[in-house]
Amino acid sequence: MAGYRGAGCGGGGSRALLHPLAEVQGRQGLRHGGRRAGRAGLARHAGLRRDLGGDFVCQPDFVGILAGDRGVRAHGGVVAGLSAGDLAAAGDCRHRVRPAPRQHRAPAAGRGAQGREGQVSQAVTLSQEEAFARIRLLRSANIGPVSYAQLLRRFGSAQEAVAALPDLAARGAKRNYQPAPVDRISREVDAARKAGARYLFHDQPDYPALLAAMEGAPPIVTYRGDARLAARPCLAMVGARNASAAAVKLARDLARDIAAAGFVVVSGLAKGIDGACHEGAFPHTIGVIASGIDIAYPPQHAALQERIAKEALLIAEEPPGTEPRGQQFPKRNRVIAGLSLGTLVVEAAPKSGSLITARLAGEAGREVMAVPGHPADARAQGCNQLIREGAVLVQSADDVIELLSTFDGQPRSSVREAGEDWRFAEADEELPSDDLASLLSPAPVAVDELVRQTGSSPGAVAMALLELEIAGRLERHAGGRVSLAQ
Repeated sequence: MAGYRGAGCGGGGSRALLHPLAEVQGRQGLRHGGRRAGRAGLARHAGLRRDLGGDFVCQPDFVGILAGDRGVRAHGGVVAGLSAGDLAAAGDCRHRVRPAPRQHRAPAAGRGAQGREGQVSQAVTLSQEEAFARIRLLRSANIGPVSYAQLLRRFGSAQEAVAALPDLAARGAKRNYQPAPVDRISREVDAARKAGARYLFHDQPDYPALLAAMEGAPPIVTYRGDARLAARPCLAMVGARNASAAAVKLARDLARDIAAAGFVVVSGLAKGIDGACHEGAFPHTIGVIASGIDIAYPPQHAALQERIAKEALLIAEEPPGTEPRGQQFPKRNRVIAGLSLGTLVVEAAPKSGSLITARLAGEAGREVMAVPGHPADARAQGCNQLIREGAVLVQSADDVIELLSTFDGQPRSSVREAGEDWRFAEADEELPSDDLASLLSPAPVAVDELVRQTGSSPGAVAMALLELEIAGRLERHAGGRVSLAQ
């Protein structure tokens, strides 16, 4: 597997309208949000430096969703007794980031990577109405990460994009298309509030940089807990649900030692290896679930999930109230791999879902590691196969730390990002969606090939594909490929 020379997850998260990293003491620069890189040479991954100097670049957050009107606890003190109106006026402070020189000591708590001089993240201002419309857009039928991003670029706002959906669907030959009902989104937002969850949007600086670099990354996630954990160097650890006692103990011990070295362990809260990894690394752990943020799954881990939500970080891509289904677990696995510098598999059968996480990590250029097992144990065959295919053999936490010390701190651009350079066709340049559909089949084909065969501009092809997708006639695949929906 190719090694990924990538950055640590970027940014923290917002808490009751006040950025949890916006701990300002006068106008002095304040460093926090991660750990000074050390033995792993991960200073540039480890977090953020608040070196704000002069005036701050501030933005409002999503007022209607964020939990709490009793005050905000910040790193540098407590802002107490705020009313809902006070919170509505609060802002998020943006940051500067730059790679730091590589260190060669163990990561030290409370220190982050330094900011790049002269580079200030652009403030993304979201009104409550626009944030609500973004959720509604993503929850509408046949809207995925690619079409969501294209619609925002095409129309400039989610409110305009939602209004355009019925017409776009009609151009793709689907009549009577209706966006997600407003009352359904209102119930979702209310459920998130009751669960104490917050929303994080893909273009906010708090959204983890490594996850954003993944093809198909979720445009919106909900979370509970300390979002600053995602700004530290993260390692995914996954494995079998029905794991052996020896593998469970090994996973717990590895997670403990890796967390002690300054990493955050990311896993999926499943039985067996996942649970052991969370327990070993606690509280330096992130749980990613396939259900809504308010659903405990599996039931045996309800207490562990709640503990992670209160003392660590819990993330969900699915809307609140969503029960886990089989097709949602690969999406969860993508988030696990996307948050992390690399993925370590501890005991997995040949058809284990853990191998999906490893494959997604490898496709993204992240490091893939595996613990070898006995050849006669079917539960170890998946790990042994990964090693035969080039995964790094891991026998101790030192193997992981040494491997990740080679990363240079720059996430690789994803196919999704590369595709976003295309411009949509102007009003006088149009490719009928039926003409493009005639070239498609159930077999995936590269979008570039469609551009060549139609002779149309990339923008015209992109618009026609968008119409077909909203109409439910198109499926998107990895690597910028598309096919007719089946």
